[in-house]
Amino acid sequence: MTKKTIFMIILSFLLSCFLTFSNFKETKDIPKEVYRVYLNGNSIGLIKSKSQLEKYIDNEQDRIKEQYDVNKVYVPKNLNIQKEITYNESISSISDIYEKIKDTEPFTINGYKITISAVDKDQDDKIINVLNKKIFEDSVQNTVKAFIEEENYEKFANNTQEEIKDVGTIIENIYIENNITIKEDRIAVNDKIYLSVDELSQYLLFGENTNKSFYTVKPGDNLLEIAFNNKMAVEELLVANTNLKSANALLYPGQQITVGMLSTAFNIVEEIHVEEYQDIEFKTEIEYDTSVYMGYSTVKQAGSNGLNKITKKIQKINGNINSAIITENIEITPAVNRIVVKGSTSNIKLGDTGYWAWPTDPSYIISDYYDWRDGRFHSAIDICCTGYGSPIYAANNGTVIIAETSPSKSTFGKYIVIDHNNGYYTLYSHLVGLNVKIGSVVTIGQRIGSMGNTGYVIPAPTKDDPTAGTHLHFEIRRGLTYETSSSLNPLDFY
Repeated sequence: MTKKTIFMIILSFLLSCFLTFSNFKETKDIPKEVYRVYLNGNSIGLIKSKSQLEKYIDNEQDRIKEQYDVNKVYVPKNLNIQKEITYNESISSISDIYEKIKDTEPFTINGYKITISAVDKDQDDKIINVLNKKIFEDSVQNTVKAFIEEENYEKFANNTQEEIKDVGTIIENIYIENNITIKEDRIAVNDKIYLSVDELSQYLLFGENTNKSFYTVKPGDNLLEIAFNNKMAVEELLVANTNLKSANALLYPGQQITVGMLSTAFNIVEEIHVEEYQDIEFKTEIEYDTSVYMGYSTVKQAGSNGLNKITKKIQKINGNINSAIITENIEITPAVNRIVVKGSTSNIKLGDTGYWAWPTDPSYIISDYYDWRDGRFHSAIDICCTGYGSPIYAANNGTVIIAETSPSKSTFGKYIVIDHNNGYYTLYSHLVGLNVKIGSVVTIGQRIGSMGNTGYVIPAPTKDDPTAGTHLHFEIRRGLTYETSSSLNPLDFY
């Protein structure tokens, strides 16, 4: 065999090896279109088909479909499937990828994510998940009707309110103060999902209040006592139990009543227009006669109430008066003051428990009462609508023991306390001006200050509305000292 022949044989062999290797490499380097699966940002494998994984997940979720009455279940929110090209990476089976997902992240279903924006900056937005928008819409209607009498609400909604001819009330507007957005979304099945109107209505009224409970009516119970004993105003109790129409509703032993502090998810604003007649209570004037003995007292002139016709604009938020103004005040019959003559040697520092002067001008509105309010006891009455800077009067004779600005902005602002030297004390707060000082001796009906909005008031004053929140917080207390005294309901004295 010649050298040339041997060379050709070797060359042919090498060429054959080269071609074989080239074909093998070409086979290995064929690109493949696959899908990389990421869970919480981390790759958990490659699959051939995105749709096959989605279908596999859906087919395995009979329990979820039955629980939520849905036809389809979707991948978790934190699962991301991206198409890519690979040459030689191994492909995972659909079942292997499913096993990595199922116990790590919750699957999702179609629904609606509802965001209720907070009005106050120090509160958080509320997120509500439902599968059907109508559940939320009906629950909102139920919540509104808990604060506004259903008949009145329906007349407003249907524009069938009767025009006021002499006196009466009409609703001018009803709206929700919070911004509410409804977005179709995939809802994780481990998130709270409201499936019924009743369940969501309870949340919209009570929030996540774990103190909500049920009281079983006993013989002799009435709503006023039940409310007070459970730290609720009777109005709050009626809101929580929409089947009870008034504070005088008939109860029966064994009846279940919902009790607990309300925590409404949004602010329902009701703006009403009121025209009514208001009695103007007469004042009592004291005249002192030097010719008669101490303790002598006689009525020189009987008093009689007057009558005014007033027009009011009232804004309520969740059933409570937030602001009110008197837009018109027409005197129909003037009040006639009662005049009482007393012996001049009577102690003018000593309050007379038989006569108490109202602390504001007439044609007022009581915006809050001596009662429970939002789980806290309001130990006073709030009186508004006589005007920013209007007179505040001493409710009885006495000595001023406090006339100052409270040290904390969150309390009374400028306030006055009078010791009536008979075990009774009165407090007047949120004043804009003080007409007396500590040690001043005051007589019943004497001007002691001016109504204002200092301290903590709702609504708070702003640059655009500097007189917002104007009212008088008025307390009557009894005890050996002011510091140890207990509050009493001021309306029991008038």
